[in-house]
Amino acid sequence: MSDFLIQFNATLTDGVVSDVLRHREHMESLPVEHFGYPWGRVAVQHGRGLGYQPLLSNGRVYFAVGRPRIVDVTHEDDARQGFTRRWADWVDGAAIAQHYDDLTGLFVLGCCGPEGVLLLTDRLGYYSAFVGRDKNGSVRAIGTLPELVARAAGRISDPDLASVGETLVRCTPGYPHTMWRGVRELAPGALHEFRADRDAPEHTSRSLWVPSEPQRYPSLKQLRAQLTEALQHAAKDITRGAQRVAVALSGGVDSRTVLALVPPEKRAGAITFVDYQNRECELARRVARLARVPHLTLVREPEFYARLPAREVALLGNMRTAMHAHGFAIADAGLADRFDLVLGGLCADTLLKGWFWPDSVRALMAGRCGVPAFLRARLWPPRYSCVDPIRPGGLWALRPEIQLEIQERLGARVAELRKIRPETAAEWTNFYPTCGDVANYPLANMRLFLADELFLHRDIIEVSRVAHHLPKLMQLLTRPVFTQLCGPLARIQTAKTGLPADLGWLNTRLRLRLRRWRERFVKRPAAAPAPNHVLPWYTDDSWPDFRLLQKHSPAWAALRAHAAASEPGLDLLASVLHIDARSVFSAFNEALSCEFQAAAIQIALWFADTDAGRKLHEETRVPRASVMVSS
Repeated sequence: MSDFLIQFNATLTDGVVSDVLRHREHMESLPVEHFGYPWGRVAVQHGRGLGYQPLLSNGRVYFAVGRPRIVDVTHEDDARQGFTRRWADWVDGAAIAQHYDDLTGLFVLGCCGPEGVLLLTDRLGYYSAFVGRDKNGSVRAIGTLPELVARAAGRISDPDLASVGETLVRCTPGYPHTMWRGVRELAPGALHEFRADRDAPEHTSRSLWVPSEPQRYPSLKQLRAQLTEALQHAAKDITRGAQRVAVALSGGVDSRTVLALVPPEKRAGAITFVDYQNRECELARRVARLARVPHLTLVREPEFYARLPAREVALLGNMRTAMHAHGFAIADAGLADRFDLVLGGLCADTLLKGWFWPDSVRALMAGRCGVPAFLRARLWPPRYSCVDPIRPGGLWALRPEIQLEIQERLGARVAELRKIRPETAAEWTNFYPTCGDVANYPLANMRLFLADELFLHRDIIEVSRVAHHLPKLMQLLTRPVFTQLCGPLARIQTAKTGLPADLGWLNTRLRLRLRRWRERFVKRPAAAPAPNHVLPWYTDDSWPDFRLLQKHSPAWAALRAHAAASEPGLDLLASVLHIDARSVFSAFNEALSCEFQAAAIQIALWFADTDAGRKLHEETRVPRASVMVSS
C-alpha cells in the first residue's frame, strides 16, 4: 500500500529515505525496512493490509506495494507475509509469466538479491514505478515516488520543462515522462530486470500483457453477459479475506452497483462525501437504507478542497496534480482502521463508457456505425477534447517551443498505441498506462487506508479491452447490466439525472430532452435559497465549483500567497510560461482553467524550500472532517 526506493551505489542514507517516507500525513506509523546488497540499498515502507509485509529469504527480499490480489486465493489466511511468500515462490520457480494472468489489482511487485532487481507492474500502470538515470545514462534508482528517485539519481535540480508545461495543461506529464529529466515511468504489464553484476546496471523488460484490440468484437449480448459475470466475480474476489467492507457511495448508479455486488454479510458501511446535507447525500442515504447498510455521511470541512493541493503534494509529490484525493477525509475522521476494506467504483466511466473519447472520434465512429448526423450532434454536443493535450485556457500561456514539444510527445504516443489499438488509440492514450488526474484517487487512497477499486479488476479490464466503441459511447453496455445487478436500488433516482436508474437508455434520454425543452420555454419558480452556512462554491453533488472556490476561498488565497513566495517554483514556471509567473498567483485568472491554476500552485509548492514545505504541510493537518452516522 506504500512506497519503495532502490538505490544502486546509494547516495541517500537510510535515515533520509525513512524521513521522506514517514514524514507524510497519516503514514507516520508505517515502518520502513532497509536491506543492503553489494550494489546498493533497498528501502520498503510497510503496507496496511495482511499479507504484504516484506519477506527476507535466502538472501533476497520480496515485497509488494499497492494491493495485488491472486484470483480466487485468500492469502490473508497466511497472515503478515501470505502474499509475498507466494510471490517468492513464483520468482524462485521462474514461473512469473505463467502466473501473471492470476494477478489482479494495482501493484508493483519486487524481488532484490545479490544479482540485481526484478520488478513486476500491473496491467494499466495505475500504481506507477519509475527508474532514474544519472546524466551519464546509468541507472541509479528505482521507486514509486519520482521526486525521491530523482534525488537518488542526482537529477532533482534538472526539471523537464516540457513535462512542467504538460502538467499545467493536462494535470500530469504524458507517459513515460516525469517532472525530471532522466526519470521515466516503467512500462505497465511487464517484467523488468535490472542486472547489477556490472559497473552500470542493465535494464531489460519483457511485456506480459498489452490491451490489444480483438480481431472481431463480441456482440452486445455477449458483452453484457461477459460484463455481468466479470462484475460478480470481481466483487467476490476483491472482498475475499475481508469481513467488514465499506463502499464509497455517491448518488450515482456506478457506486450503488458496487454496493449491490458486495456480499450482504460483509457490508459494514456506505460512506458518502459531502460538504453539507445536500440532495446527493439524501439519495445515497435512501440507497443505503434500502440495502440495509449503515450510512456514514462524511462532512468535509469548508476549506477541504482549498487545502487539498498542498496535502497531495506532501503525500505524492508532483507525481500527478489534481484536487481529487478526497480519501483524506476518511483518514482525517479516524475511519482508516474501522474497515477491512473501503471499496470504490472509480473508472467505470473511463473503461466502460467511452468517457475519454474526443468529440471528433465519437462522431466518426458513430457515423461508421450508421448513426445519423442530426442524432450524433445531439448525443455528443461539442466540448473540448480530452485527448488533445491543450485544454481550453492553457495553450496561450505556454511558450511556443513547449507547446510544440507537448504535441510531438502526444503524437508519438498515439502512434505507438495505434500498433496495438488501431481504432481506439485516441481513447486509450488517456488511461494506458496512466490515467492522469483520475489516478489520484487510488494512488492517494491506497496509501491512506486499505482501499481498492472494483472496476480496475482484471476481469473488467478485459471486458473494456474487447468492448465495441458504440455500445460504450451510448451506454448500451453498462446501463442494462448495472440496472440488473442493482435490483431494487436502481428504482431510486440518480443525482446526475434526477431520474430512476432503471428507466432505460432511450427513456432517460427522451425525458432529459423534454426537461430541457420545458426549461427553455416554461418559466419555473425560483429555487429555495441555500442555507446560510453553505459557501458559494458548494454544489448539490460530491464536487465543489472549483471556479468559485478559487475566486472566493480565503484558504485558496493563502495557498496562492504561499506559492508566490516560492522563488524556485516561480523560476521554474517562468521558464515554461510566456506570461509573468507571479500573475498566476496574484488573483483568479479568468483566462486560465481551474486545473491550470491548481497545477501551478502545486508545482510552486513542491519546488519551495524544505522548511517552508514542511510548515505548510503541518498547517494542512487541521481541521479534521466530521462523520455523521445513520442506520
